Amino acid sequence: GDPWVALMLGASLGWPLAGVMVYGAYMATIPYLCFVFWRTRSIKGKRVAFVPFLAAGAVFAALFGEMVLGFLR
Repeated sequence: GDPWVALMLGASLGWPLAGVMVYGAYMATIPYLCFVFWRTRSIKGKRVAFVPFLAAGAVFAALFGEMVLGFLR
């Protein structure tokens, strides 16, 4: 289900903001995975849903995407 949600969110945001969305999703996932590793001392065998992080990345891209793209240009 994650690729389909990413496809729909990316299509609604447009091409340049879709990249910002994916970047924001990965940057939101890293602290969560660090927290899970810190609590359980293992990530092996754990499954993490990526859709909530894609949604957070889409919100980030919608609010701050133009500023990020302006900075990169």
